[in-house]
Amino acid sequence: MEDIKQIFAQNLNRLMEQRGENLTQLSDAIDVAFSTVSTWKHGEKMPRSGALQKLANHYNVNITYLTSKHDSSSDMPKK
Repeated sequence: MEDIKQIFAQNLNRLMEQRGENLTQLSDAIDVAFSTVSTWKHGEKMPRSGALQKLANHYNVNITYLTSKHDSSSDMPKK
């Protein structure tokens, strides 16, 4: 079974790509340190619940969406 950190990282990377956002822009937008966001993006760590909610609000998705495996980009939210 795929690790939840990797699933989350894949979803975060897709959402960032879809929005054309880099690490600096995302960390500034949700007021979280660049290095912390980088560990999420690379699947090294999971965000805590407060940060997960900030991300969900930022991307207009629910927390479950961020932590669930998606088979293709077709089920990713639209811009």
